[in-house]
Amino acid sequence: MCGINGIVYKNKKPNKLEIHIMNQAIKHRGPDDEGIMSFENSILGHVRLSILDLSPKGKQPMTCDKRFWITYNGEIYNFKTIREELKRYGHKFFSETDTEVILKAFSEWGEECFKKFNGMWSLAILDTQKKEIIISRDRYGVKPCYYFSNFEKFIFSSEIKGVLASSTNIQLDPNKLLIGNREIEKFFTTKYYNLNILPPGHILKIDLENFEISKHRWWRSIDNLPRVDLNYEKSKKIINELLYDSTKIRLISDTKISTSLSGGVDSGIIFSILNKYSDDKNLNLDPFIFKDNNIAYENAMELCSYYKRKPKIIKDIEYQPDQLAGLFTVLESTSTYFSQIQIYKNQ
Repeated sequence: MCGINGIVYKNKKPNKLEIHIMNQAIKHRGPDDEGIMSFENSILGHVRLSILDLSPKGKQPMTCDKRFWITYNGEIYNFKTIREELKRYGHKFFSETDTEVILKAFSEWGEECFKKFNGMWSLAILDTQKKEIIISRDRYGVKPCYYFSNFEKFIFSSEIKGVLASSTNIQLDPNKLLIGNREIEKFFTTKYYNLNILPPGHILKIDLENFEISKHRWWRSIDNLPRVDLNYEKSKKIINELLYDSTKIRLISDTKISTSLSGGVDSGIIFSILNKYSDDKNLNLDPFIFKDNNIAYENAMELCSYYKRKPKIIKDIEYQPDQLAGLFTVLESTSTYFSQIQIYKNQ
């Protein structure tokens, strides 16, 4: 995971210190590197967790032609296939990152490129020629994106902490304080004034010259429903193939891949599939398991025994009060993830 930040000022020059402080607020998302890029009245920030192409070539914000600049959090699983397609159009590549593939794809196909991506992302692309920033979020909102706007500036970040770390005075909205988290997230907002969530499958566009902000939807799940075979055996075979393919495509990495196992149905299925790929040298199949006195823990241990794996047991830790402040600074709010089903319903 990485972290993205950005600010568009209406009538001011970019403040690099402000974006640096925002980067530091979400540094836990990307401890390997930090980058800042400014253009006229806008500035982009990024913190990097190196997964693909660990060299400095993967540094962000990234550009290939000085026209388009990107700050990006996520992963495009089919980037190698798209890369080969772009090569046939004459594009050349200097890195092995999916970030560069996104840039070249956007320069070739514009916003239509997002429909080609199989992945999860939250990204911003600055077009220095059109003088606009486009912020895009993946189909199902796996990667987060928060944004704030008032008459002075527009701010976006991977986390609320990033926005709050800016020099802007952002206040709680008393009209929202009595509303539950599920209701708040259903409308893709937060409990702060003018601080909202970019909905899944949407694009925000900010015109740097006139400060106009528009939002539109690039993906509708209802228009892209998969065909379901009424034959039970055929459907079972299709689901099985999809599970294997989707697991395998997520194993592309230039770093070691570890596993965790909760003992629930989904993690158990994925862990079982991963054991079919045990010849992958990047894959460590001795899983992390949280010790708890329930059936899920027992199931996880049983799976480890079946596949002859050595689990790494994580025990509950009792923190002292003075340790909690430091802990909370690196925690991301998880309420949005627990409300995913409600979010899908309201799309």
